[in-house]
Amino acid sequence: MHQCLRTILMDFRPIFSHQSAHVCFLLVMLGFILRFDTLGISSTVRWLGLAPFAYDSLLHFFHASSWCLYHLMSYWLNWCVKHFSLLTINERLVCLGDGIKIPKEATRQPGVVAMHESSGNSAKAERFFGHHIGCIALLTGKLSKIFAVPALLEIHEGVNQLRRLSEGDHSLEKDPTVITRMLGLSLMVALKIKRPIYGVFDGLYSTGKAFILARSWKMDDGNPWIHLVVKGKKSYTAYPDQSIKKNEKIKLWKLFEKTELFTWTQHPLTFCSICYYATNLYWPPAEGMVRFVLCQQGSKRFLLMSSDLMLDPITLIQIYSLRTKLEATFNVLKNVIGGFGYRFWSLISPQLEKKKIPKKKRSQEVATALTEKQLKKLNQKLEAIERFINLAAIVVGILQYLAVHFTKQVWKLHHQTSWLRTYSSDIPSEETVKRTLQAAWIFNSKNRTFSWAKQIINDYNQKQLNRRKIFNHHTLNIE
Repeated sequence: MHQCLRTILMDFRPIFSHQSAHVCFLLVMLGFILRFDTLGISSTVRWLGLAPFAYDSLLHFFHASSWCLYHLMSYWLNWCVKHFSLLTINERLVCLGDGIKIPKEATRQPGVVAMHESSGNSAKAERFFGHHIGCIALLTGKLSKIFAVPALLEIHEGVNQLRRLSEGDHSLEKDPTVITRMLGLSLMVALKIKRPIYGVFDGLYSTGKAFILARSWKMDDGNPWIHLVVKGKKSYTAYPDQSIKKNEKIKLWKLFEKTELFTWTQHPLTFCSICYYATNLYWPPAEGMVRFVLCQQGSKRFLLMSSDLMLDPITLIQIYSLRTKLEATFNVLKNVIGGFGYRFWSLISPQLEKKKIPKKKRSQEVATALTEKQLKKLNQKLEAIERFINLAAIVVGILQYLAVHFTKQVWKLHHQTSWLRTYSSDIPSEETVKRTLQAAWIFNSKNRTFSWAKQIINDYNQKQLNRRKIFNHHTLNIE
């Protein structure tokens, strides 16, 4: 398992134009896996036993021009397709898409916006400043344990003006929305892996514009790259065909009252009894036919929609039921890996007034008088943030790969150093794999499984010791 981890990380070498950049990449990835806290880059320096000067080197790594985030994530996508057993339905990969809102207290970070979160969690504020990050994930694993492998992440709000100014476009065209950015991210994944996909999203993306966009992106054979699977709203109405007449208007939610239309079966995942009704209707916002599936399980009712008119209703229900796997990945990325613990800020970035959080979403207004050099620095800071979260996403995917392919080895090492009261699955979770690797790193001093990592750290410290200056604020001198 440890040699497999080493091989995976070493295979990224062609992405970096300099050997030093690849060494920093190895240190950052090992830091995500082996550190015991999530306090940014400083925790990587602390838990890997790096010299104090390594902090500035790792900080510079996220702004370096010796590697490209697009090329790195393209390689990661191809690696996932090659090594993971990805879920495929009707010769299409199933991709999950959703966004997560991360509170950020820094007043000079690019892309920070005022947000509203309607959550039942009392620990989360209703209104706060932060980043809205969109994510596309691929499904893999076995029936007993399915993982959502994060494929690509980017900031979706508060960056339209900055990116438009940096590209030299000063037009007053309408900025891209969260929906169009998420669909664009899905299309990027489909084009890179050269395979059509089912894009599974929540009710936020059940808009006519989303269906029109998905239908417009077509392959050479005329089929769309993306078929949407989304959750509809109670207020939606449709018509039997394009000849819209008021007397033929169908209120979809009222179809639940016609019990004779529904068919009873077992849920494809939970094996509970459910009833469903599938029909193809003309939906005016989408300017075309849409497949509607009404599903009821006990007292819960759902309206699902898809742009694939031939999709089996049971398969559609199964696909959408797997969307919760992305929430589990977000939990690992945030609380286990610390993938959102970045602290990149710049004095050039406009300062947010945080005395009172506005009710409406309001982002930073980037001054149009900024020079080209200043705009470049702001974009570098924005890219540094996206580099940080995407590297953390790759770590999550690697842990999922080790959990699926080295199950017995993980449990064997885990039983030697740790204990679990309840085992929820035969396949270990990402957190279990991370704790197992941490135990092998810290407690097994006689074990040579991480000798390669320790050698990299020792060589790095020795090579840079005479070339770097240790600043006073990095050490505490006690006489």
